[in-house]
Amino acid sequence: MSRSRHLATSAILAAVPFLGTLSGCGGTDVPDRAEFIEKTLDSVDSGIGDQLEGSGVSSAQVRKLLGDYAGCAYDQLAKKDGELEKLFALEDQNEVAAKLGAQAPECAAELQKSITEQIAGAAGG
Repeated sequence: MSRSRHLATSAILAAVPFLGTLSGCGGTDVPDRAEFIEKTLDSVDSGIGDQLEGSGVSSAQVRKLLGDYAGCAYDQLAKKDGELEKLFALEDQNEVAAKLGAQAPECAAELQKSITEQIAGAAGG
């Protein structure tokens, strides 16, 4: 992978910990899947899409990839009794990010794969 593709992939993957960071807010209300995706997309820095446009990946593509990740993470947590409630009870953003990563590693792996494919496709490779 070229340096610019690697940097673009790194930029979007750096956004992954923020998915859910604003969703876990120390409360007890657990949003439904659609609300979780919407809130987590809103919590991601809008500049991520701008950073990737230089690699040929549009902001809309970035939002779709991150939305797919958020939905996957939600589904993985929902399968485990009480895990969604535990996630949303956390107040520390680092704990929220760590829990998402630990509970849904296959979702992060799929996101990375999808990002790499988008960048490679945009570059014609």
